[in-house]
Amino acid sequence: ALKRLPGYLQASDAKLIVVDSFIAPYEQEYPKYIDSPVAQKEFYVKLGLLKRLAAAFNCVVLITNHVITNPEPSHMFQPILIAGGHAFAHTTDLRLYFKKLKGNMRRMKIEHCSWLPSEYEDFYITNRGIYEEEVYPEQLLQKKVKSQDDESQRTPMMEIIKEIAEMEVGTKPSKKKK
Repeated sequence: ALKRLPGYLQASDAKLIVVDSFIAPYEQEYPKYIDSPVAQKEFYVKLGLLKRLAAAFNCVVLITNHVITNPEPSHMFQPILIAGGHAFAHTTDLRLYFKKLKGNMRRMKIEHCSWLPSEYEDFYITNRGIYEEEVYPEQLLQKKVKSQDDESQRTPMMEIIKEIAEMEVGTKPSKKKK
């Protein structure tokens, strides 16, 4: 599918490439040897191609992946590892870690980013959208009346998320002085 991707990008004006579960096909091809040099080389080649396509076509590449528990005795220092090893860890520019909490509550943490601090934000996923606090149907009607730019409801992490969403592809957010 990656071989056909440049043709699709030329034919369309796509600005987002989503690769869901990048490592899953390799787990069948390289069972128990996902960190082998052969697998790592293949990851570098395919991830490098995705980065070049993103630069050439001015688009964003979003890759989902899973994490695994570190089986090593020193796991207390790094309890979770990225599936795909060093190739996956060092090729990505921004890594977000999502964790399910209770009910509809989720936590998103900036795990690796050269231009953002390692912070986290809790949010709720509902059938009406994503909210910073748990919202019930009757509260949704009240929220429509309030301005979405209400400064009392803004957090630094949500500002960072908004800035990332609005920035142009290939640029880094400006560092604001406090």
